[in-house]
Amino acid sequence: MKKNWIILIVVIILLIGTIIIVNMIERKNNRYIPPEGDEEIYQLTEEEVARVNANSNLLGCELLGEAPEPSTDSLMVDIRKDTEDYYMCFQYRGKSPITAINLYSADADIYGISVGDTVDSANDILIAEGYVRTSAPENTFNYRKHYVCIGFDFDDNGVLVGLGICIEDPAYRDIEY
Repeated sequence: MKKNWIILIVVIILLIGTIIIVNMIERKNNRYIPPEGDEEIYQLTEEEVARVNANSNLLGCELLGEAPEPSTDSLMVDIRKDTEDYYMCFQYRGKSPITAINLYSADADIYGISVGDTVDSANDILIAEGYVRTSAPENTFNYRKHYVCIGFDFDDNGVLVGLGICIEDPAYRDIEY
């Protein structure tokens, strides 16, 4: 009986050790490795980011710009007090610039699209800007152009209640934060 308990404890220890080793290997494999052959798409993405920054009111933030407040990867930072607007900094090409901005204030906009606008008008603007609509959950529309993603949430009347824009660096797509 005592021998069975010892065998069970050894098996559990080996199992836990194996899980720890597999987890360490997985984390090592999820580090930043720039994709080869994507330099043209990165360039087009950065040109689109410049267009977005020039033609939007992101409340003082700029995509791929330096964060006004120190930020840790994946930590939401309020843009203004007493609002739900925030930005996040994720890795992009080995740096941590602002890569995601979520807006809930009516005075903010992305390509002139603001909270309170209709789904149809927002859709028309993004299609005209060259974005392609992608799949999304209910009451959400997502659009993509290169590595730039724009999305909005809307209510049952088709009125926008939130906007978001982010940059998705494919080299970081599988990293767990």
